[in-house]
Amino acid sequence: MQPQPERTSDQSTDIALQTSRSDDGSTSDSEQPGGTEYSGQISELDAKVNRLLREKESLIRQAETREREIIDDLNKRANHHNHRVSRLRDQARNQKTVIKKLEQQIYVHKEKIAKLQAMVIARQESALESLNAGKGLAPMDDHEVQGALIRLQENIRSWARKYAVSDVARLENVSEAELDLVVVDLGTYCSEPSWLSLVNRLSISVDKIPAILMQAALANMVFEWIFGNPFFLFRRMETTDSLPLSDGLGQIYGQMRLVDEVEGHAWRSQMLRVLCLPSGQSAKSFLRGQIDSLSSDLAQFFLDSSANALLEKSGGPLALYHRVNELENVLAGAAHLALSLWTQRTNMICYSLDQVDYFWNGDPIAEAHRLHHLDDDDGRLDGTDIVLFVQPALVAFGSVHGEHDDESKIWAAATVLVSDRIADTEPDQSFEMSSSIKAEELDQGKIFPETESSTKLAPS
Repeated sequence: MQPQPERTSDQSTDIALQTSRSDDGSTSDSEQPGGTEYSGQISELDAKVNRLLREKESLIRQAETREREIIDDLNKRANHHNHRVSRLRDQARNQKTVIKKLEQQIYVHKEKIAKLQAMVIARQESALESLNAGKGLAPMDDHEVQGALIRLQENIRSWARKYAVSDVARLENVSEAELDLVVVDLGTYCSEPSWLSLVNRLSISVDKIPAILMQAALANMVFEWIFGNPFFLFRRMETTDSLPLSDGLGQIYGQMRLVDEVEGHAWRSQMLRVLCLPSGQSAKSFLRGQIDSLSSDLAQFFLDSSANALLEKSGGPLALYHRVNELENVLAGAAHLALSLWTQRTNMICYSLDQVDYFWNGDPIAEAHRLHHLDDDDGRLDGTDIVLFVQPALVAFGSVHGEHDDESKIWAAATVLVSDRIADTEPDQSFEMSSSIKAEELDQGKIFPETESSTKLAPS
């Protein structure tokens, strides 16, 4: 490469002047190489820049317009919501005011109700006192009821032990079918279908079973017929050509309870209380006069029932008289007690296998029979099946004034035998039916004449 000659100051000045003329357009494009091409590009760029600037200004104006529209819309919505919130707050304040007024009214009504209830109770107590003054029945407190039921249960037990066979060998002339019928007639008091299945489920001495079954059968009649039906004394007035009076009254009572439970109990209680008062023509009340005849009918019916197979043979007319008379006394005592309880507004229900089918030591609804020898804290039989209700439980609902019908109390705990291998007090004795008295060889019509049928109790 050849060295370039140094430029003089004059040459540098000329070059600068030419460049200056080119920049300010004083020199023509043809005087610079490529000037025309660059000038066209610059013009295009300038046009694009101007167009973009115009577009930018248009977009800015549109954005500003849109922004104003959005702000206006938001302001409108905010104002609408503010008005709505204000309206809701006003409504809330009004509702609080209304609630306060209603609460005040409720408080006033509660006070009125409490005063009315106090007046009703006072009038009820006055009515009860008036009835008592007229030799009506005074309500029994729970302690008195429980004591009376314990005495009744002991009377049932004593009669059964006294007159049932004490040695199972004396049942050798009794057919298996007759013994099975004793068990079947117990209904919900026994879980077993036959005599042998019952004996196999229990570990007690077989000699003790007749007296226990006799006790259970008598308790079944006493509690299901007398304590289970407030109108049991009306059976004496039943006729064969119309609806039994006791059933009719029971249906009326049931319908009234569906409408008003408290008023239904009040109707039943008041009717029985009035009928327990002596009239001017008789020193004895209407219902009290029914007890002797009813207890006589029930005693005869029980002696003709399937339980008759477990009775000791009578020693003579005098022994038979004492047996019947003592049974009538037990039934009359039960009727007097039940009538006293049914004249109260308390409702009674007997509990057996339908309500209680398992045993738990310590549960107040059922106690193990004394043959189980259970202490209070002995849980060996907890959860076992109840085989036999020797006595049912009697549960009361409500108070003597007809209040708190949803609250219950146990007036008498059930006495039960359960399936176990603990209750043995004597070695098991096998019991075999004589081949001469097997059920299939018996003429059932001769054993149970139609007039002495062991069907469900239905005295006239």
